[in-house]
Amino acid sequence: MKKRSLILVVCFICSSAYALGGDNTHSQGVRLAGRGFDESVAEQPPADVPWFSNKAKPWPPQGAFTYDLGGSKALKVDVTCPQPPRGTSPDPRFALCFGLVTEVDAVGAPIGTKAACDSDNSGIEKVPLLAIRGAWKRQGHIQLDDDVVTFACAPTFPKETNITSLMDFRIRTQQAARLVPQHPFKKGQRPVQANVSTTFEGKNIVVGKSVKLVLTPLDLSNIDKSHNLGVLAKCYFWGFAKLLDVELKTYEACVRAARADYCGNGKSQTQPGTWIQIFEPKDSALAVAPKVSLAEELCQPIEFPPPPSFCFEALWDEDRALCVSHDRFEQLRDQDCEKTQFQNVFYIGKEGELATATTGVEIRCTESTYDQVLHKARIKNRSFINDLDGGVHSCVNEIPCP
Repeated sequence: MKKRSLILVVCFICSSAYALGGDNTHSQGVRLAGRGFDESVAEQPPADVPWFSNKAKPWPPQGAFTYDLGGSKALKVDVTCPQPPRGTSPDPRFALCFGLVTEVDAVGAPIGTKAACDSDNSGIEKVPLLAIRGAWKRQGHIQLDDDVVTFACAPTFPKETNITSLMDFRIRTQQAARLVPQHPFKKGQRPVQANVSTTFEGKNIVVGKSVKLVLTPLDLSNIDKSHNLGVLAKCYFWGFAKLLDVELKTYEACVRAARADYCGNGKSQTQPGTWIQIFEPKDSALAVAPKVSLAEELCQPIEFPPPPSFCFEALWDEDRALCVSHDRFEQLRDQDCEKTQFQNVFYIGKEGELATATTGVEIRCTESTYDQVLHKARIKNRSFINDLDGGVHSCVNEIPCP
């Protein structure tokens, strides 16, 4: 398809659940729980994510937890999880905690220093952790269980935001949302422009600019700057763990998309720090579709002067990618999986409608009809075409924001 002329198009509010700000552009990852908890790497089977017994203990969790690593070693996590503000109830499935993470021997003595999350010595320096009430299974699903807790490296928020619980995070985010000016701008109002950059092999690569009207608590955190956080935490703070989604299927689909687990086997086909845009498709049986723009026609693929530009990459459910337009990294493509799982070819027009080979973009799908894909899809994402040597290329398809 013909590429549009270079313009900068602004998504004024691109949101999912309570995550607001920017254009839903985020830096994804490969590790599930984060540094010190799992060391998953691209193109390899996923590492086990430690889970800890919380039987007959309160929620949010408190105190010391241990996970047997074998060889007379254990992973010990000693957490404090502040209670939510007075008059509010804790989230029944997630909690924000702060903890010490150490490796200990058979008698509980620390074994040297431990690097976890963004700390090189997490045995003496507390790190923020997202507590999840259940166990993450190797098949890529969360098994909710009141007697089990999983910890994932969570973002760090500046002290001035006063965020010590998930309810604080929601309240501060809602306060920021109320500051968003209406379009068109009133006299004197100006958007905030910020570089979108990524790091590869120690080099900082500026890939363009995004426009944000309000810096939310998420924008002020290190969620898109640190490569040490867990995708299990990122997908929560990005807003995909919905209260109405009791089985957390949209959350699981976000984890698949963030890690580029196209084939549903747990293997990540991306690199830490790669930029994506991530949304819910328009139609959702679980919740009102996210408001992606004050004026829908404004939420088009963002064009950076000069390119590269994002474009549609894939549709996802909780098990795998359902349709793929391009691989996030061409060099990480799993050709065997592509041949066996993505055998159905469709062509999609710029408004998301079925088209022909001459008017649309080719996508490869798992389902025999595109209607089946739309019925099952929970997450849609957009990305650049990336090279392992750090190169970033524009896309050529024009499928817009969902």
